[in-house]
Amino acid sequence: MKFTQRYVPKKIAEIVPEEDTRVRITGTVIDKSDGILLVDDGSGTVKVSIQSLETENIQTNSLIRVFGIVYQTADGFEILANVIQRLDGLDLNLFKKVKELYNKWGCEFDV
Repeated sequence: MKFTQRYVPKKIAEIVPEEDTRVRITGTVIDKSDGILLVDDGSGTVKVSIQSLETENIQTNSLIRVFGIVYQTADGFEILANVIQRLDGLDLNLFKKVKELYNKWGCEFDV
């Protein structure tokens, strides 16, 4: 049975385009233009290509989770989005606190 690689949760600053292929990031949309979202997760910003996805309901300041493929560019890297999940309404501070507690106790927090 063949398994496909999972999307690894990463902070933008942790992404190494030579090593990372499929990533999952959570951040805020700080700019939206034709086929591109600029996403900031607090550790950095990245351009997310959204050419084939429906994004009418995603606006600037929307909190989103992106599942995508990392590819190198002349300026560093970008992410080609496979799935974008809106997280509006999520208490991001509470989410971070829960994640810290899981990590403190040595548990895997892979949400």
